[in-house]
Amino acid sequence: MAILYKSSWLFHSAMALAYRTHKGERFRAVAHWIPEGAEVVDVCCGDGSLAEHLPPSVDYRGLDYSQALVRAAQRRGLKVEPFDLRCDNLPCSQVVVCQVSLFQFHPHADSVLARLFAAAKQRLIISESVRSLTQSRWGWIA
Repeated sequence: MAILYKSSWLFHSAMALAYRTHKGERFRAVAHWIPEGAEVVDVCCGDGSLAEHLPPSVDYRGLDYSQALVRAAQRRGLKVEPFDLRCDNLPCSQVVVCQVSLFQFHPHADSVLARLFAAAKQRLIISESVRSLTQSRWGWIA
């Protein structure tokens, strides 16, 4: 597991660097597609940051591999559990969310996507970053 997943502070610092002023946009964009009162399973949720952008009527459940991020979410009172998408049974839910995580399952992304689709009763929301180095001030690196 990468070092940035060993601490909530490291994780948020890395995300702040990666997304800069757009960090909250990702969560707001996903939250827009989650209906009031929905049951949500957030797979690879990190420390459950999406929950802060959802209406109180949403029944949020986060799943993540990182014990440190799960503990950080639980300290904030969120319903987040340890979970390994590679082998644990994925619970069904009205809405299933997976954000910026599919790259971790390469070259098995197809089977991961199939499991996510099977778990989503009504809606599957996949949010992957599309901004690349080619669009940054360091485009010459890409």
